[in-house]
Amino acid sequence: MEYEKGLRVRQDFVIDRKRCDAILQGLDVRKPTRKYASNRTAEIDLRGFNSHHGGFDGACIAFALLYEHESAEQAKKSRIASQVDERDDLDIDVDALADYVFGKYGGEA
Repeated sequence: MEYEKGLRVRQDFVIDRKRCDAILQGLDVRKPTRKYASNRTAEIDLRGFNSHHGGFDGACIAFALLYEHESAEQAKKSRIASQVDERDDLDIDVDALADYVFGKYGGEA
C-alpha cells in the first residue's frame, strides 16, 4: 500500500495516475494539462470511454483536449489530435472522442 500525505492510497489509483501522465507525456502535453487529466480520470466513472473511445487511454487524452480547448472542433484540429492520429499504438478516433468529451463534460474544465 502506498501513502500520500498521511492517507492510505490504493495502489491501482497511483498506477492509473502515473499511466495517464505517461500517455500524455508521450504526446508532449504540458504538465498542468497532464495533472488535470489524471485528476479527472481518477474522479469519474470511465465506463463511457470503454466501448468506443479508447478506454482509459482515451479518457486521459479526452480530458487533455477538454482542458486545452474551448470546443470539440478546436480540439479536433489540435496538435494533440494530430499526434494521436500519427501513433499506431493508439487506436483512437480523435474526432469521436472530442465530440464525446465535449458533449458530456464540455463546461467542466
